[in-house]
Amino acid sequence: MFEATDASHASPYDFSLEPHAHARYRQILMSLVKRIPPVDAWVVSNDRVGVELMSLANQGKIPRPPYMVSFDNSTDSYRIRLDSFEFNLEALAVQSVYHLVSPGVTLYKTNDFRELSGHVVEK
Repeated sequence: MFEATDASHASPYDFSLEPHAHARYRQILMSLVKRIPPVDAWVVSNDRVGVELMSLANQGKIPRPPYMVSFDNSTDSYRIRLDSFEFNLEALAVQSVYHLVSPGVTLYKTNDFRELSGHVVEK
């Protein structure tokens, strides 16, 4: 496994539809691609990244990516035949709480319920 990330922005949605912002987004993706050694598959953060990478490859600006998996399950992923999965945050939250408070499952080995502070934030 090899990680290629850019921590200067929280997500690709930080970039507006303005041409200079989109150009910067593409520059960041191209610089990340240069750092990735040959691998069998890429797991990208969301469909927007996957679609943009395929667009860059089709324009000859980057080598064609290997098998790619994405997240969002958007219509764009269907259009370019990108394997994409949708998160179920409600189920994820329930499972997370279960693994934190169930006796014998994790480091909490007591029968008492532990109240967790915070809340699920969906972006």
